[in-house]
Order: sequence, then structure tokens, then C-alpha cells
Amino acid sequence: MSNKVYHESVVEIYHYHGGGTSSNICARPLPNQRFSPELYVSCSKKMRIQHPVGTKFLSPAFLNAQDGGNPFLYSNPNAPYTVLTAEHAADFIAKNN
Repeated sequence: MSNKVYHESVVEIYHYHGGGTSSNICARPLPNQRFSPELYVSCSKKMRIQHPVGTKFLSPAFLNAQDGGNPFLYSNPNAPYTVLTAEHAADFIAKNN
């Protein structure tokens, strides 16, 4: 399940307390967008650790699932991203919903 159609999405950094990943600093999409906020975002570790929890980003991502596993969003670790204020994130989501 990989159509590799990238969509600009607002994601946020958060503390994850569960299994399935080697990191407890993860990224997820914000609500009211194309992708569910329950999806994990595979993205740049550098991006996740250089910014505090709660930081919001505009990042290109596509829906993916490897070998029939759980779906997740993939954002190329080398892809450019933009840090957003909460207001800019909300404006982007409102305009692109």
C-alpha cells in the first residue's frame, strides 16, 4: 500500500509512550487534515530531537505500509520542512481542509 503521492501536512513532535518504535520522541499529524492524528510519521530524527515537544512543522509526507503492516506516514528525512507557530499551523489546516 504505497501510492507515494506526497501531501503537505502539519505534524507535531510529541512524547510517545508505547511499543513499536525505538524512539520516545515521535511525530504525528495534527487533527482535521487528510491523515489521521493516530498515524506515526517516519521522519528526520534530527528534526525530532532538535526541536522541543509540541513543535509543529509543515512537511511533505505520503501514506505507506510495509509488507502489509500498519499504515504510517513517510516524510523523506532529507526533505525540507518549515517550523510553524500554532497560529500558522491552524491557518494552514483551515485553508487546506
